[in-house]
Amino acid sequence: MKKAIALLLALLLVLAMTACGDKNPPAPTEAPAPAPTEAPKATEAPAATDAPAPTEAPAATDAPAPTDAPAPTDAPAPTEAPDPNTGLINLYIPAEFVEDMTEEDYAAYIAENGIEEYYPQEDGGVVYVMSEEAHKKLLNGLSEEIEEALRELTEGEDRLASLRGIEHAEDYSAFEFIIDRSAEDGSEGLYALSLTLYGAYYQAYCGAFEPSCVVEMKDAATGEIYDSVSYQDWLDFIESLSQWGEGDDWGEWESTSNIQLPELESPVVLLDEGGITVTATGFTDELFGPVMNLHMVNNTDQVAYVSCDRFIINGYSTSTFLYTEVQPGGEADDTIGLYDTSLDLLGTEYIGELQIQLYANNDAYDLLCTGDVVVIRTNDYDKEWKQEVEGDDFFADAGFTMKLVSVTWDDMWHSTDYTFLMKNDTDRTMSVSFSKMLLNGTESYPWFYNTIYPGTMAVGVLSIGEDSLEDIGAAVLSSVEVAVVVNDNETYEEITSTPELLPLPLLEGEG
Repeated sequence: MKKAIALLLALLLVLAMTACGDKNPPAPTEAPAPAPTEAPKATEAPAATDAPAPTEAPAATDAPAPTDAPAPTDAPAPTEAPDPNTGLINLYIPAEFVEDMTEEDYAAYIAENGIEEYYPQEDGGVVYVMSEEAHKKLLNGLSEEIEEALRELTEGEDRLASLRGIEHAEDYSAFEFIIDRSAEDGSEGLYALSLTLYGAYYQAYCGAFEPSCVVEMKDAATGEIYDSVSYQDWLDFIESLSQWGEGDDWGEWESTSNIQLPELESPVVLLDEGGITVTATGFTDELFGPVMNLHMVNNTDQVAYVSCDRFIINGYSTSTFLYTEVQPGGEADDTIGLYDTSLDLLGTEYIGELQIQLYANNDAYDLLCTGDVVVIRTNDYDKEWKQEVEGDDFFADAGFTMKLVSVTWDDMWHSTDYTFLMKNDTDRTMSVSFSKMLLNGTESYPWFYNTIYPGTMAVGVLSIGEDSLEDIGAAVLSSVEVAVVVNDNETYEEITSTPELLPLPLLEGEG
């Protein structure tokens, strides 16, 4: 699970995200409170007392969160804060939830939530001073937001196909995803991780000095808990990112991208619907390779979140991440990376053609607008950019073709990587995943999911790391078998699947 989390978050935060826009998970990186860089100078505070530990997660329940506000801690309150005996309470919020807030953010937040005063702390956290009534109202508001997020996952138009239900502790310290494993598409872990941030945020406002939250995955058919993810996993990953590149070799690290920087003859409008405009203004080189620069304008009276529904490079469906907030009447700039596994595999030198479709949601996840598919031809369009790798036939049916391109060892992740080339010769958008995987004859979860648009190809990688072997109690990999399922990306209807498990070859020395 650790490698899966790291890969998932690395894609989300650094490079790309699997399936770049068909569903919108609860926005984890923008927790329900404003976020913090420059705060008023903190007064010196006495050492914090031990805050009450987070409550042990009760048995999962569908019941809504309680209305009675748990007693918050008065731990790191500074000397200037009112004494709790005055009828006000001092609520400490950890640094990770307020670390980007400006003075303006604080002013707006306290006005909106009935907070009397706020006191930034030396550890980066903040103490809010408020009445018990204001605290209870704030908690109820957070509870309503979480319940709405759960409804979106199970009942909304963009519900998660494999999810048969969500149970949770009353204080949101624990969630349980009930999963139909035959319908898994690989995105469940991201949705689960999103909920751990919601749960931890709620815990912080309940007064937990070290908030926690765990989401477990339960097999709907067997009742088995087969995986889990926690808020601590998120914190560990963020910590690893902060240390990334601190070694002696970081300054000498260079991108392995072989892509020549493309050019646009003139800016291209990618989205112009309902008062929201997005324009591609050109390309620049960044650490991992070229990126497309975007300029966004929001002429509506709602906050808009601009995302990518499809991003096709040189005929290959690729994974990318775009989730940009644009305030009402405001503007914003962002980028989309052109680096992708398929381009590395192909040894791509030129970007000749891009197909892009964008859309925008409001802060309630309601769709504001969707743009048409826009085709961009760069200055390198006339050069050799159409490429297809060779591979061994693996599975083909109903207009879908899958080939095994290579089996390699990844030194960074200590994993055996299976690289596949997939081709969609139909007019339907396909979702391709492994519905089942056996390692050494024991069932294991396959982290493999790809969206392939009509008439395009895609490259996907199945990684089997040391942690997967540990999960099944094995020291070496002796056999790998997988079952492929191809679904319609819009209706979730199955298009085709392998009638039986198919074996994969092992690296020399394995087995």
